[in-house]
Amino acid sequence: MEIATNINLAPGAAAEPTATMVDQVIEQFIDSESVPESVEDSLPDNDVDERMAPTYDEAFPPLAGKAAVGGMAAPYSRVAGRGRPTGTSRIKTSTITVLFHISRLELQPGDHTNIVKTVSAQTGTSIEISKSRDGSVTVMVTGKAANVSDAKVRLQKDLQTNATATISIPKEHHKNIIGKNRSKIEQIQKDTGTQITIPPQGKNDDNIKIEGSKEGIEKAMFDLRRISDDQYARHRDSVIISRKFYPWIKGGRKNDKLEELQKETGCRINVPPYQAENEEIIVTGEKDKVIACIDLLQKKSKEMEENFSHIQVEIRQTQHMYIKRGNGIQDIFEKTSVWVEIPSDGSSTIRLYGLEDSLSPALSLLFEKANSIKTCDVECPAWLLKYVIGKNGENIRSLSEKFPKTTINCQSEKNIITVDAPAEEYDAARAEITKLVDELIQTRSRAVIKIDHKIHKHLIGKAGSNINKIKSDTGVNIKIPQEEGQEIEIVGPPDGVAKAREMLLEQAKRIENEASVELKIEQKWHRLLIGTKGESIQKIRVKYPEVQVSFPTASSKAPDCDKVSLRGPRKDVEEVSNMLKKQLNVIVDENFTMKVPILKNHHRYIIGKGGVNIRKVKEETNTRIDLPSENADSDLIVITGKKADVDLARKKLLAIQSELEDIYEEEIHIDPKLHNTLIGAKGRIIRSIIDESGSVQVRFPSADNPSEKVSIRGEKADVLKAKEKLLSMAHEKELESYCVEIPAKADYHRFLIGKKGANVQKLKKEFGVNYAFPRSDDKDQDTITIMGRREQVEKAAANLRESIKELENTAEDEIQIDGEYFKKVTSRSTIDQMTSELGGIKIVPRPSSNTIKISGPKSCVEEFKNKMEVMIDDLMAQVEIQVEISRQHHRDIIGPQGHNVRRLTATHNVQISFPPQQDRKKNQDNGHLQNGGTPEVSETTEDAAAEQDAPVETAPDPLDIIKVVGRPENCEEARLALLDLIPISVEVEIPFEYHRMLIGKSGENIKSVMDEFDVNVQVPGTTLKSNVVIVRGHKQKVEECKTKLEADCKKWDDEKEDRLLRSYSLNLTVDHRHHSKIIGRRGAVINKIKDEHKVQIRMPDRNSSGSDQDVITIVGYEKDAVAARDSIMKIVSELEERVTDTVEIDSRIHARLIGQRGKNIRKIMEKFGVDIKFSGGETGNTVSIEGNEANVEECKEHLLELAEEMMDTLMEKIQLEAEEAQYTRPRQPQPGFFVRDAPWQHGQQQQQQPPPQVAPDTSDLTAFPGLGSASAPRASTGTWGGNKQWR
Repeated sequence: MEIATNINLAPGAAAEPTATMVDQVIEQFIDSESVPESVEDSLPDNDVDERMAPTYDEAFPPLAGKAAVGGMAAPYSRVAGRGRPTGTSRIKTSTITVLFHISRLELQPGDHTNIVKTVSAQTGTSIEISKSRDGSVTVMVTGKAANVSDAKVRLQKDLQTNATATISIPKEHHKNIIGKNRSKIEQIQKDTGTQITIPPQGKNDDNIKIEGSKEGIEKAMFDLRRISDDQYARHRDSVIISRKFYPWIKGGRKNDKLEELQKETGCRINVPPYQAENEEIIVTGEKDKVIACIDLLQKKSKEMEENFSHIQVEIRQTQHMYIKRGNGIQDIFEKTSVWVEIPSDGSSTIRLYGLEDSLSPALSLLFEKANSIKTCDVECPAWLLKYVIGKNGENIRSLSEKFPKTTINCQSEKNIITVDAPAEEYDAARAEITKLVDELIQTRSRAVIKIDHKIHKHLIGKAGSNINKIKSDTGVNIKIPQEEGQEIEIVGPPDGVAKAREMLLEQAKRIENEASVELKIEQKWHRLLIGTKGESIQKIRVKYPEVQVSFPTASSKAPDCDKVSLRGPRKDVEEVSNMLKKQLNVIVDENFTMKVPILKNHHRYIIGKGGVNIRKVKEETNTRIDLPSENADSDLIVITGKKADVDLARKKLLAIQSELEDIYEEEIHIDPKLHNTLIGAKGRIIRSIIDESGSVQVRFPSADNPSEKVSIRGEKADVLKAKEKLLSMAHEKELESYCVEIPAKADYHRFLIGKKGANVQKLKKEFGVNYAFPRSDDKDQDTITIMGRREQVEKAAANLRESIKELENTAEDEIQIDGEYFKKVTSRSTIDQMTSELGGIKIVPRPSSNTIKISGPKSCVEEFKNKMEVMIDDLMAQVEIQVEISRQHHRDIIGPQGHNVRRLTATHNVQISFPPQQDRKKNQDNGHLQNGGTPEVSETTEDAAAEQDAPVETAPDPLDIIKVVGRPENCEEARLALLDLIPISVEVEIPFEYHRMLIGKSGENIKSVMDEFDVNVQVPGTTLKSNVVIVRGHKQKVEECKTKLEADCKKWDDEKEDRLLRSYSLNLTVDHRHHSKIIGRRGAVINKIKDEHKVQIRMPDRNSSGSDQDVITIVGYEKDAVAARDSIMKIVSELEERVTDTVEIDSRIHARLIGQRGKNIRKIMEKFGVDIKFSGGETGNTVSIEGNEANVEECKEHLLELAEEMMDTLMEKIQLEAEEAQYTRPRQPQPGFFVRDAPWQHGQQQQQQPPPQVAPDTSDLTAFPGLGSASAPRASTGTWGGNKQWR
């Protein structure tokens, strides 16, 4: 068997391969897939050629230092030899070696072996560590340069004790240290093996904390100082300069002056856009240069302020666009050094800034550009504009191609087309558009017709079929409005428009003549009306084709499910309606239904033997009889047919039941008023009585029958039992439902009930009875019913009669009212309120004599007089005060839907009136300059200016006055209450980062705060990044809201601090081989650690490589993260103590050891507390055992014992099969193993050449018996021998 490989040697290298090369070749061979599955596969089918066989010395090389057989030195063996060649290898390696020293004081205590192993495995380096007498440690790391550097950082981090240092770096440099996405700080931490903690952004702290080894800390501090020093070299400052000087600072369109200034000063200058509100110019660079640059900018600004002038001109706004077109403003600036400012607020005033000598030529250029375009309006009806535009803008596109500098704007609201064109195109473009409009007016016509909106959908038709047919026949466009009240528009050729108009009016007239009828037919009859496969309804549709008959769908809900719609010509609709009604009457008459109660156990007698009885009844009565199923609880038999036939069938069925000897029937008398009570809701009570009594039927009279007879039928014992229960229950209900009716005039009812039912509720509690007053739709309005137990009802009736007697004691009186107050106290609202409060009283005002006549119950009359005296007293003491409150607060004072005002008027018994709503806009800017003019200065200007400082008394604005009318003390209280309602605004300091929490998801939080405190909370926009939140509302509510927001802010601070504490991250390096054990089965172990320590643990990605695949990240509180780390390290230490041993077990019995779905091997692993892994493949005999050393040994012995038993069984099976095979087919001889120059062949070299050797048959169990088995075959009781079986 050959091993083919390529070994590249450096020039001059020895021809003999080195031992290292041979090792590599053997490893390639072992790892390759070309290894034969068995020895037999590697042998040829025929006899072995002896010349190809290895010599004895090659196959069995001597040990080192011993001579080979025959006294000759053993040659180098390609397969088994490990001797070193005499030549020297010239293959070079790219490895380096680094030494570093760790003192005793810096060295962490404990065993460092595991750390060294882990780092060596993770970095792919060779690490040697030696300890001196003084306790210090010297570490030598060998490997590739990058790996050595990484290993050194890791070892320093893990072997050295951590030190802590603090360095002060200015706060503004922290962001440069962190870098984009924390890239810089993470790189520094990785290079130095340290942990760098930078204070949070909101904390005013310059100190940066560094934790790690001493060497790493020094290197990290050097890197941080270097970054800070780089930032010290840069400086940033700003200067405020008016935006009108920006063009001269920046230069033309290429900003050439700004670039020159930046080169001159060596600074970077950021000038905001001209339109920006901010006028701050920012300068960045070295501090001295920045200061000099700012001085230069201020100097230039001051010079321009002194030398520049400005003028303003009025140019129509529509011409501004021609000035701005292209780079018009920049062109004027480059030619004249004058800047043109065009307003953006719609004003027509344009300002020019520059040197006085340059303003005149700039003004000429300005007018030249403004007048470069001429404008005209061509009249065109709005409906014609779309034809002017053309299909897909075809006409406008052709005009634009013909006149490329012309702008055409169609304005439908003004019925014009605006044309903007340069002088050379103006006349031709205007003539072309005018010609197009004139041609369209001659070839297009428009008509509008007004048709009832209700029939528009019928004009359109299904899917637009009707209207599309008219369009195609006439070639017009018809627009039917969707909203009611609009007209139908027809546009197209004049002939087509006239024809379409006529067709639409004709259709509308025909549709108006149509009628629509809805018949109410119960849904259960629809199927019978339609007929089998729609035969009945189809006949109607054939006879009346223009009538549309629509039945509701089966899924329709009430009341639509009973509506059958008819639509068509009025006469036909009436005939179809009558026809359907006649058919319905016949169907209803023939489908009368009656339910007959027959005892369930008697149904078989009703049916009869073979159904003879029920069939006979059906034939004799011409009815349909349906019995309930055997499993149904109902005992009702349903009979359907004509009413007379149904009655006859019912009698026959009852006669069959009466003929049975065990049927007993009895009638009892129960008051009809108790029938519904005894039946109960949905028949629950009567069903319970029937179930308790046995097999009986109880029949109550129908609702329209006032009979007292209740029929009970069934077996005699059950009937008597049901009778007793019904009578007993009726007696109890009768006692509880004793009623007394007391006559009382309807005028007294209101007084007897009391305000909001107070009087009657009091009587109910006192006597324990119910009162029933007549409803508005009752015929008898003068009867009050009292219900309850007899003795209680009688007491309540006596009390009610006494109250009625008092009310019947009527009286009449007359009150004299002062004429000044008569109208107020006799207003309609006041009289209605008094009549409502005092039941049964009659009030008649007499304006001629200023008197009021009252008649009614004496108590009511007296109460009315008292109320009137109080009312007049209030009117006499009534005053009016004015409260001045700015009109902007009136809406807040009134409150939503006047809630606040209604509360104040009710609480303080006053009337409050606000000024009427008016248009409060006033023209306050009377000095506004029009058309660019300058204001005229009056001779008295100086005098007026001198008088401005003098105090001026102004009258209050009437729109700010709120009037309060009532008693003086009430008005004063109301005034104070109104002032308290004036909203105030308070600023609350809430950090910008908390604004999203204040607002909440979709604004839920801030809405709830505003609703809770009835205030308005204004949060600044995100672009402002302001910390000030404004709360506006009533003083008390605002203070409460402020307190709430401050408390929330404090809570968010605590949560933020808690989040920071909870986001502590700890990285733990653990060999990735142990990760599966840390995770556990289905995450059981890691989830337990998470739940126990309340942390988050992130395992590395499976696809990660290098050092990242060993890093486990723990996030949580620091103490919890440390505790979780200790728990994980405890598991790791236990895993590190585990040993791994291997045992060779024939792969043929692996499946037996594993068992079905791993059942056997799982038991073994649980028993010994180890992990067992089998090598894959048919030839993989290695079994790995991992666990505690003692347990591994015990498990190993146990596995070997099991394997030995299984191998015995297997070999017995193989032996039996071999014996059977000898009798079935001849066995082909297999070549054996040959060697040349063996010791036993030396004496035969001179003799005659012997015949070819034949290799022994190794499958012959007699010559080569198996281990653990007898030399001769033995009988077995089964295929596998003995009683052993595979499981």
